[in-house]
Amino acid sequence: MKRPFSAVVSTLFACAFSLTVTACNVFEPLDGPSSDAQLLSAARAAFDQGRFEEAADFYGRLSSDYAEVSASESAFQILDQYGASMGAFMSSFGQGMENIGVGFTRLAPKLTSDGRAPGQAKRVAIFGAFRKIDNITSNPELRGLIRFVSAAALLSEILAENTGASGLFQEADLVADPNACLTLGAGCAAPGGACRIPTGKTINDSGTAFELSLNTAGRPSDPAALAKLDVAAPNFQMIQAALVEINHALTTEIAASGDLGGSLQGFSAEFINVYGLVLDATPNCYRQGLLLNGIGAN
Repeated sequence: MKRPFSAVVSTLFACAFSLTVTACNVFEPLDGPSSDAQLLSAARAAFDQGRFEEAADFYGRLSSDYAEVSASESAFQILDQYGASMGAFMSSFGQGMENIGVGFTRLAPKLTSDGRAPGQAKRVAIFGAFRKIDNITSNPELRGLIRFVSAAALLSEILAENTGASGLFQEADLVADPNACLTLGAGCAAPGGACRIPTGKTINDSGTAFELSLNTAGRPSDPAALAKLDVAAPNFQMIQAALVEINHALTTEIAASGDLGGSLQGFSAEFINVYGLVLDATPNCYRQGLLLNGIGAN
C-alpha cells in the first residue's frame, strides 16, 4: 500500500531540519526506490545505518543478472552459517562508537554463536564467501558489499580465535600490557615490551604480506590466498589483508561516505598508509595501532 503524500512531505521536512542528516532516508515513506540513482542512495543510507541486509537488497536490484544476485545470496548464507549473520553485523556496527574498531570487537564473539569453534576451518569457510565476488562482475556495489562483509567477518574471526575465557576479545588478548602499550608512543617497537603478543595466544607475527584478491581492476579473489589462510595459527598479515579489502570495497565499489562508511574508510586507510607499512619491521607498533583504534574491549 502506498503511503500518503503527506508522509513524504513530513519526512523531507524532518530531514531538512535534522542534525543527523546521514540517518535520514527520504525513500522510506515510499513504496520503494526504483531508479538506479534512488536505489544507490537508499542502499548507501541503509549501509551507513548498519542495515546491511537492506543495503544488499537495494544493491541487488541494480543487477538484472540473476547469477550475480544468487552469488551474493550464497555468500550471505555461508556467513550466516558460520555466525556472521546480517543481524550480527547490524548489532555490531549499527550503534554509535567512538572508535570503529569497536565494531570488529563486538562482532568477534558473535562468530561463535553457530556452535563451531573459531579457527582454521572457519577462516577457510569465510574466504569461500569472499570468493563469491568472482561471480559478481557487472554490479560493483553489490560486489563491494560482499567484499566488505566477508573481509570484516574474517578479521573478526581472527580476533575470536584469540579470545580468552570471557568470550569477548579483550585488549589483553591483543597486547601483553594494554595500559603501558597505549602510553609508549614510538617506544612501541621494543621487541619484548608492553605491546608484544600476550603469552598463550595463537596469533603470531610469522606471516608474509599478501592480499585476498588479485591486483586487477575488478579485483577478483586470489585462489592462492587460500594457502595463506589455511594454516593452523592466524597472523597479523591476515588482518592487514582483510583491511586492504575493506578499504577497496568502501572507496572504489560502494563509495560509502556517511558516518559509518567514512569512519570505516578512515580506519582501513590508516592501516594501509601508516601501520601496515611497519607490520613486518615493528609488529608491536601495528598491535598498538589496533589498540588505539578500538580493537579489544577494556
